This record gives sequence, C-alpha cells and structure tokens, in this order.
Amino acid sequence: MAVVLCIPILCYIINFASYGVSGNVSDWAAFGDYIGGVYSVVLTIVLVYVSYSLNKKSEKEKEKLRAIHEIYSSIVVIKSEEMNIDDINGLVRLIISNQLYIRANVFNHLISFTDYCKTVIVNRSAIDIERETSIKNMLIDYYNE
Repeated sequence: MAVVLCIPILCYIINFASYGVSGNVSDWAAFGDYIGGVYSVVLTIVLVYVSYSLNKKSEKEKEKLRAIHEIYSSIVVIKSEEMNIDDINGLVRLIISNQLYIRANVFNHLISFTDYCKTVIVNRSAIDIERETSIKNMLIDYYNE
C-alpha cells in the first residue's frame, strides 16, 4: 500500500526534478491540486473496496443468523412425545439447505440430533431431555456469537 501511495510523488519528482524546489506559491498550489486529485481517486477506490467487503461480510452474518433462527424455531416446536418422521425429515431438509451458513461442527450436531429424533420416533423410551436441551442451548450460543 505504501508503494502505491509513493508512486504519484515519485512520478512528479522524476518529471519535474530538473526545475528544483520552487518558491512560487502557484507552483505549490498546482502540486497540491495534483496530489489531491491523484490521492482522492486512490482513496475512493480503497474505500469502495472496504465498503464492499464489509457489506458482503454483513450479508453473510445476516444469512447465518436467519438460518440458525429458522432451524432453532423448527426444533423448539418438535415435542419428544409427539415427534413424527415428516417433521424430522423437514428439519433435515432445512438443515441441509442452510449448510453453507452453519459451521461444520454445528451442522454435524444438528444432523446427529435428527438421528436421535428418528430413534425416539421408533423407541419413545430413548427420549433424552438433556440432549434436546443441549442442542437448543448450542444453537442459542451460536446465534449469539
């Protein structure tokens, strides 16, 4: 970045070094106009890039929060005693469709949770309230990061 900032001054020095340092105020005003014109373009380009990058990051963060909120809302309405395979398959589809917005370890926990839910559907005595609570808490923690 420093090299980019030095290039306009080096170009000016190379072109006008033979004239020496001027004592004329209008020469210094012209130099100031040159520097201001060149650096305003460079700074504008840099600021546009930074703004674009921050906007992309913000959009990704919003998508992550939307995905986690949607998955959490789907999990909260599922009751251990009333689980059915259609609800669980819908949850699996939701998790997979939002995989890009979820960290790999959270994704794996969610898929593991759906496997647990399928087990509970077959065998209601396998209900583990602690496990259900821990997955909900993990999602809350992930949402609040």
